[in-house]
Amino acid sequence: MFTGQVIIVTGAAGNVGSALATHLASKGARVAAVDTVKDRLEAVVSGLPGAGHLLPHDRPEDIVTAIREVAERG
Repeated sequence: MFTGQVIIVTGAAGNVGSALATHLASKGARVAAVDTVKDRLEAVVSGLPGAGHLLPHDRPEDIVTAIREVAERG
């Protein structure tokens, strides 16, 4: 369904965001996960099904920079 798509999920370290990221990844998306809780975010991304998921930025609260990085790397 989402194969070949890169989808940015904000709040990906939270309950709803991580569930959404997992669902999208299970449907073939590459997830670019963004959140301010870095340790939880890294755990969520490492547990996503599939491959090629992104942690786009050192300062995940800066969504504009994260979008630029995803566009460049996606």
